[in-house]
Amino acid sequence: MALIWFVAYRWRANDLIDTALKGLDHFRAQGPVYAVTMVMWFLLCLVAAFTKGRRFHACFAMIFLIYNLAFAGIQLITSQDAPGAGLLRSR
Repeated sequence: MALIWFVAYRWRANDLIDTALKGLDHFRAQGPVYAVTMVMWFLLCLVAAFTKGRRFHACFAMIFLIYNLAFAGIQLITSQDAPGAGLLRSR
């Protein structure tokens, strides 16, 4: 189980680095919630890598999935160039 969370931990770190390498404007365009979210998941995945509780892992996996789906959905909805974004703007 620790290997799974270690991979998720590395993925978050790599995502932050990749976003930063694309430039400061790109990083700022992600919004403040992005940086906080990445740091939060980075730390929680590190904790999960060393925790053996089945309940903790089950809850963490569900929260991880739900939060990431909601985060991606919000990013798509609020993106100006997302397909269908014009339907959500007030007329």
